[in-house]
Amino acid sequence: MPRMRHHLPPSRHPHPGLGPGQEAATVRHLSREVAPLHRQVRCQAVLDRFLVDDEVYALPVIDAAGQPVALIDRATFIEFFSRRFSRDVFGRRSIDELLAHPRYRHGAPLAVDESCTVEDAAQLIIGAGMRHMVTGFVVTRGGGYQGVANGRDLLDIITRRKQAVLYQMAHYDALTGIPNRSLFADRLERACLDADRSGRLVALLFIDVDRFKQINDSLGHSAGDEVLRQVVARLKACARQVDTVARLAGDEFVILMEGLASPDQVAPVAARIVASMQDPVSMPGQALVVTVSIGSVVYPRDDQRVGGLLAKADAAMYEAKAAGRNGFRCYSPDMPTYSTGCISLESALRGAIERDELELHYQPQVDLQGGRVLGV
Repeated sequence: MPRMRHHLPPSRHPHPGLGPGQEAATVRHLSREVAPLHRQVRCQAVLDRFLVDDEVYALPVIDAAGQPVALIDRATFIEFFSRRFSRDVFGRRSIDELLAHPRYRHGAPLAVDESCTVEDAAQLIIGAGMRHMVTGFVVTRGGGYQGVANGRDLLDIITRRKQAVLYQMAHYDALTGIPNRSLFADRLERACLDADRSGRLVALLFIDVDRFKQINDSLGHSAGDEVLRQVVARLKACARQVDTVARLAGDEFVILMEGLASPDQVAPVAARIVASMQDPVSMPGQALVVTVSIGSVVYPRDDQRVGGLLAKADAAMYEAKAAGRNGFRCYSPDMPTYSTGCISLESALRGAIERDELELHYQPQVDLQGGRVLGV
């Protein structure tokens, strides 16, 4: 009889590529409890179990100590007993005798410890032979039988986990774990549509960390990253449980508040955020006081266009900075905002300077009475 190959998990370390909070899936998640066969059971009894239950794709064989010694593949077993005289010759024989007989061809079974990650299990199967993806493999715990698993379930869980990792990378910030600009934009659009149907309000809090560049330049990027993580923790603590806290870029964050009954619900949240920053941020060897400037905008009161909300919240935030930082301002129509035209003109002027496309012309100032040039 081919010897059972036992494989323990190659690594106990977290598997690379997993998203924040995503635990490594193990073979334990794939294991199905299937009553094992003893070595002396008759082949006819095994055949009957396969014919009665179409869901059984493999049956494990264990010894007196509960150790797995073989895995009977459904397709191979039924095909063998469909041959002429096979049932008559082998039906009354034990499964142990069948496995030792040269006419019954079967490969060495594979045993994988239940603590092995699904990714590592896939590598073990590739190394042992891809047939195990079809025939399945035995799941063990400390060498003892626990259940069986198949390649289809293994590939399915790996695919779903890879999709989850890709979604995490596309929609969440890698440093802080909160939604990124892409996911925020999607949630903002849906929130405004819901507000149109319900008659409720949507608010944005645009949050910028004051003097963050100085923190990065003086303490280093690692310290800057830690500051951002601690700032996010405080933002989440101050926001409502239903709000979305997102990172737009660098030291810019936004809180999306949905389902508001009144604009007055915005200021208390902003005030909590400003107050929460008064406690120093704990850094190795020092305590650092970090403040933020916040601007707010309310939909549809301040703008009925989703695209204009962020620009107006940004304008309100700069008003808070101009007022001395460490504060909060609501948007008002007299605040200057960057329009698409202004941004395009600024970009065009920068390009014109680089391409030497600007010309300087002088306009003389002439005394109309005497015709004398007074200046330019």
